[in-house]
This record gives sequence, structure tokens and C-alpha cells, in this order.
Amino acid sequence: QDGKNAPLFSLSILSLGANLQILATAGNDSTVHLWRVNPKVEMSNLTAADVAKGMATNGGSASNSPVSHILSLQKHSGCVNSIKFSPDGLTLLTAGDRGAVVLWSVPMTKRGGGNGKYWWGEVKTESDLTCKVIRTQCEDIFDANWTPCSRRFMLGSLDHKVMTFEDASPYNPSYGSSGDWKPLQSLSTHTHYVQGVSFDPLGSYAATQGSDRSVVVLQRRPPRILKPKKEPAKKAALSESTKDNTSNNAPTSSTTTQGNSSENVPSNDAENVSSNNTAEESKVQDAPPPEPKFELLKSKVMKMRAFPDPATSEPNTVPTKPARHNMYVDETMKSFFRRLAWTPDGAFLITPAGIYQETESADPKFCTYVYARHEWEKPLAILLDGEVPSIAVVPNPSFFEPPPTPPEAGSLAAAMPPTEKPHRCVFAVLTRSTIYVYDTYHKKPLFVSKNLHYAGLTDGTWSADGQSLLVSSSDGYVSLMNFEVGELGVRMVREEDKAQEGSGRVFVPPSTAPPIIPPLQKNEAAVEGRPEKRMKLGDGAEAQGKVGEGQGKGAKRRIAPTVVRSVGGTDGQSSSERAETPIPVETLSLKQQGNEGGENANPTGDGVNVLMAVKKKKKKRITPEAVE
Repeated sequence: QDGKNAPLFSLSILSLGANLQILATAGNDSTVHLWRVNPKVEMSNLTAADVAKGMATNGGSASNSPVSHILSLQKHSGCVNSIKFSPDGLTLLTAGDRGAVVLWSVPMTKRGGGNGKYWWGEVKTESDLTCKVIRTQCEDIFDANWTPCSRRFMLGSLDHKVMTFEDASPYNPSYGSSGDWKPLQSLSTHTHYVQGVSFDPLGSYAATQGSDRSVVVLQRRPPRILKPKKEPAKKAALSESTKDNTSNNAPTSSTTTQGNSSENVPSNDAENVSSNNTAEESKVQDAPPPEPKFELLKSKVMKMRAFPDPATSEPNTVPTKPARHNMYVDETMKSFFRRLAWTPDGAFLITPAGIYQETESADPKFCTYVYARHEWEKPLAILLDGEVPSIAVVPNPSFFEPPPTPPEAGSLAAAMPPTEKPHRCVFAVLTRSTIYVYDTYHKKPLFVSKNLHYAGLTDGTWSADGQSLLVSSSDGYVSLMNFEVGELGVRMVREEDKAQEGSGRVFVPPSTAPPIIPPLQKNEAAVEGRPEKRMKLGDGAEAQGKVGEGQGKGAKRRIAPTVVRSVGGTDGQSSSERAETPIPVETLSLKQQGNEGGENANPTGDGVNVLMAVKKKKKKRITPEAVE
């Protein structure tokens, strides 16, 4: 743009229809650019004049060019490292150096009927959008990500912080919210730069990755279940007695006459009051329960991996602690980003910048680790990346039908239990020079593209229909790769959308998510409960059982009394002799103490007093009885 060729660090796309998609790019020049992309235009039919005309168009559209520039957004004073459209399409988040976050939103007056996201296709100038600048009180921000509800976003910064912001304004399904963003939580789960953050599509987890060679999985705190308050027995009895008294004192229909009927019939005011109370009670019952507070808790840290146990010929050898190696590359990796991601069904967490070493003597290899949901102890699959580490994972938002043949051995689907409605997920893994496209039914990549750019790749995004992949590079260029219909597989669509499909490329709204892989058990909530509490014993040890199983809250510690020699004994020794003579310490059982007699002290013949431990008896409660 304008002859500048600044490096691009991030991009995001918003699909508005079959022939219209809005692309946002940002990088080292502190400017956010909006582009109109039409992937249906065939590149082979374009001339140099058409491409130049499309690039020079500002605020308009070029029908003959697949890409045309709309406008530039200028609010940042430094580099813009991350840019993301919200899932509802109403807000564009841009984050960069000096901790600056700018939110570009569709005005409230343009959101009628739930069609607010289509306003992006009508934007001409910067004043057509609502701008809100947020100061995060942190240093440079490397990555940002939205929650599926578009009400919260997470940031990863240079000063080892993971910050979450929430929209405190009321939400309307048709108009969204006004955007009253407040800081919600700040965590310091890493000891080095936080270069990647990602939210779980199901809302239960969040994952972060940093240059401290670790991946941290955060779990959302489950909501507290409030038990209904029970009315005390005395109050219930009193309320019943008052009801009986009012019913006995109420006038009957036989005592009413035509002359004074107005005195006995309830007035209109009383009817209004009762009707108002009934209406208020119905409103309270119909009102949705308040949303629980959003809070993330540190759940698991993936940093080290143990080597496989070597086969030993001696079965009786003592097992030793297995050697381990680091799972991820250190801070010397030539990239600012480690963009991890989840598959759209939430079944897998895919983390880049991995290191795989089969044995202690083997050479390490660069790889990408794939973890199954809820299984964070060890990776489910290891995808080798070649000679350079991977920097980003880009999941395809669409689901594809599985092939008729069973999944290949070693693939992700082969390692998971079968589901009622199987499907395939497609995702791309980016290194500095190569693009790998994988799916969950094959072990090897479906597509590989190398050396597309002069400089290293930085980020990528898929179109909503899952047929176009865009990647950005530090050389200032964006590559657009279109896949033919059926090249990645048969896309799973809803029944009402199948009638709209034709022979050519069409836009199909995202379908509803199929069952999760692995599926949750029936009647199991997406948010896991709290971990079971350990039972505390009297001596400080911990038991492995649950509270309420076996011994209850904890075993009582038995305190044995100690025999102490009195100072004024009758043994005939002087004070100096008593000081030189060691005092014997004896322990008596409770049975011996009871036989000696006495409650608080037991004088013996040799001048020794036994200190007794007396247990107070619990007072018996006297129940009052009615006396006629």
C-alpha cells in the first residue's frame, strides 16, 4: 500500500457471503488495512492492469480483481502483532506494542435484525466504525483470542502476563452489546514471553504457550450450585396457624346481604395488589439465572516428556526414574509467535514449536504436538515438521465427512473411540517456509506447500466455507490458496443449506458442531467439577479416600498424659540431689488412670502427681413438654 512493504504479522477474515469477504491485515507499520476479497475470481483471467486497479481502489470495489483495498485504520502508535474478528462479526480487535488494544465495532444503529456484521461491506471511512482504545497496563502484546460468545478476549504479553477482558454491558442477541470492556483477570502462569493464547470452542478450557518452553492449560472455575433455602419448622408452623385463623375469621357468604355486600367483597385495590404480586413472582421465575463469574484456574503445565522405557533383559531390576527432555523450543526460535489452537469441535489441542527426541542418544527433531481433550499427561500424536520449528496452527472452521475406509493407523481418529456421527477436522500447520494441511483421518499431510514467500510466514486464516486458506509473511505479502470443491473432502452442511449448493463455489453458513471427539459422557457438563478433596487425619497425614467414606472427617488423635515429678516430694532428697537426678517420664494408659482414682490429679506414695486428661461430657438437651 502506497509503495510500502512493511512486514505483516497477523490477518483475519470475515465472510459476508458467497462473493464477499472482508480481510484485515496488520504488521510493522502501525496501520490496520481492510480489504475486500472475492475468491471466486479466477486468477488466470486477470491482467496486470486489473490487479493494479484493484490494489489502488480505496473505498470502492473492483469487480475484475479478487482483492481490493477498502480503507486504513490508524490508531496504534507501534507495531500491530495480532488482529482478530469476533465470532459474531461485530468487533475487530487489534493489539500490539506498548500494550495498546483497539476495538473497532459496528455502530449500534447498524445492528438491526442481527445483521450488524454486514455493515463491514459498506464501510467507507474510519468514522463509519465505533472505536474504543483500551490501556492494558502491560508491555507488548503478542497474541489475542476471543471466546466463542464474543463477550471476552484474552491477551498474551511480553511481561509474562495473560490478561482477560470482559464486556460488562448487557447483551442483546439482535444488537450485541455496547462494549463496556473491563479487566477481568490477570495471570502470571509463564516465566517468559507469552506468545500464543487460545480459547476452547466449548468454553471449558483456555491454553497459553510461551518462550519458557511450556504450554499451560487453564480450566474455567465451575459455577457454584446454590441450594434452595428451607423454611424453619417453627416459621412453617406459625404460617399454617395464621392461615387457619384467617380462614376462621373470614366472613362467609351466608352473612352477606345486598345492602352491605361492598363491605364483604374484596376491593379492586386488593385484587390489583394480588395480581401484581403474582406477576412479579412469574417474572422472577421466568428470568434467566445470572451468568456465573468467569475465572480461569491453572490446571496443567506441559513442559517435559519422558523417554520410552528401554527393554531390559533382567525382570527383577529396580526401576529407575526415566530420563526426560524438553518438549518445546527455547527463546532462540526465530519467530515472535507460537500460535496454538483447538480444533473446531474442541476435541484436540494442537501446539507448535515442539521438539521430539526418541531416545537420549537420538538427535532432536522439530514437531507439533496434538493433545486429546482432558488428556494432558502425554500427547496423542506427534507431527514432524522438518528442519525448522512450526510457529502457528490454523484450524479449518468446517467439518468434513469421513471417507468410506476406516482411519489410517497412527491417525488421530484411530486413537479415539468411535462416535455416533463421525466427522473429519482439517487444520494447517505453518513453519517459517512450509505449509502442511492435515486432517484427523490420515497420518500424513493432505497438502504441502514450500517456499511461497521470500521471508518467514507469520499467521494464517481460513474462510468460513473452509475452501480458502490465506497466509501472511514478513515480506509484506499475503498468499491466497483456493481449494476446489471436494478437494479437501465433502463438507458437512445442514439440511436447509443443501438446496442452495450448486456446481460452483458457494458460501454455506457454518454448520452446527457434531459430537465432540472424544464425546462427553451422557448427563456430563462441559465444565468439569472441582477436584476431590483429600481427607485430613489427626497426625497430619493425608488419606486417598473421599470425605465421607470410611472414617468421616478425620480420625481423632489420642493424647496420653505424662507423669511429672512434683517439686515438693517426700522422697527425702535435697534440691541439689533432685536437680542432679534425672526425672523419669512415664506414660499411663487411660485404663490405668481410671483405676488410680481422682479426676484431675492422682497423688501416689512416692510424691508423684498424675495429670489426668478429663473429657467434658456433652450437655443433654432438655426438650420442653406441654403441661395441661
